[in-house]
Amino acid sequence: MNANLDFSREGKSSIQMLRSLLKEGVSKIRRKGWHRRELKLNGKFDSTKTIIPSYNIPEMTQLVYEYDILFAWLEGSG
Repeated sequence: MNANLDFSREGKSSIQMLRSLLKEGVSKIRRKGWHRRELKLNGKFDSTKTIIPSYNIPEMTQLVYEYDILFAWLEGSG
């Protein structure tokens, strides 16, 4: 994980931390792909290139994890 990501927020669940992170990205109007770049799970991902590499196994695992926690939160929040 990138050292710039702040996961030290005590008392927050995984979903609360993920929601905060995503809301920060939206509020700062970051360009497309910022979350993927900051995770640094794909060494082939270079923001200066126009060709975007396919997701690798760690990225797919992270994507499924984030989908699952967001889906569970949406289902639980009604």
